[in-house]
Amino acid sequence: MTMTQGEVITFERTFTRAEVEQFTELSMDSGNHHVHPDEQGRLMLQGLLTATMPTKIGGDENASRAR
Repeated sequence: MTMTQGEVITFERTFTRAEVEQFTELSMDSGNHHVHPDEQGRLMLQGLLTATMPTKIGGDENASRAR
C-alpha cells in the first residue's frame, strides 16, 4: 500500500488484564495504578505499553524507513 502525505490511519485495540500484568512484570513498572484496579475494575496502562501501538501500524504497512 502506498501512503500519501496527510493520509490518516486509525488503529484501535483493547488491552487485556493479562497483558497489563505481563507488561508490569516485564517492565517492572508496578505502580499501584498498574496493579490495583479502580472502582470500575480497570487497570491503568503503562505509557510504554500504549507506545507500542504505532509499531503495529508500521508492521502492517511493512514500513522500514521514510521515503
